Amino acid sequence: MLWNHGSTAGPEPTQSSSKLVISHNGDSGDFPGCTMLAYTGAINGGADYIDCPVQITSDGVPICRESADLLQSTNVATNHALFQNFLSSYPGFDNGTQGVFTFDIPWADLSTLRGKRSQPLSHHPFDEGFFF
Repeated sequence: MLWNHGSTAGPEPTQSSSKLVISHNGDSGDFPGCTMLAYTGAINGGADYIDCPVQITSDGVPICRESADLLQSTNVATNHALFQNFLSSYPGFDNGTQGVFTFDIPWADLSTLRGKRSQPLSHHPFDEGFFF
């Protein structure tokens, strides 16, 4: 899903450039991607469009997440109850690699997880601690 936070009249370049700025997962270099903080950071940084990949929870709630597998982008591995209950693999999906997938977890459980930064060398001192 591509979201234009500005005018509904169509694409307009930022004031400082004649090019459009399209953000992938928000400001995911400084904040955990696909979180409100990352999307706000992208808007504040001048993004014209924000790419918001959508996954679905087991109870049908759409969420913004890059991957259906939550192992790399959240703290699910440190939540032992969720990790043990939902660790699974699907032979035709993601090469059958084990993971914890959004489509297996209801929103009430998934909403307790925290996002993790994909760029650990960011100049911001943030790590885990950001809700979706």
